[in-house]
Amino acid sequence: MLHSIKSSSGITVGVSAGALVFSENCLITKDDDYPETQVIIGIELVDFCVEVHYDENIDRELLFYQQIRKYTLYPMAVQYCGKNI
Repeated sequence: MLHSIKSSSGITVGVSAGALVFSENCLITKDDDYPETQVIIGIELVDFCVEVHYDENIDRELLFYQQIRKYTLYPMAVQYCGKNI
């Protein structure tokens, strides 16, 4: 499946963990499901990390990882019909 995704000429979209895994290194910030922040290896489709469940309370942690790991991090918020989801 990875070969199909990487060789596709179409648009590839991931949701939540599906978007996270597109990075070379996936930053999973601590929350109710993860007691500690983790960095795991992704499939290297893009050269940036996405915080898929962005909350402004973790800005400091994101900046820390961006500085020590030299990541380019993009907080993501999706809107549907004008409401954050």
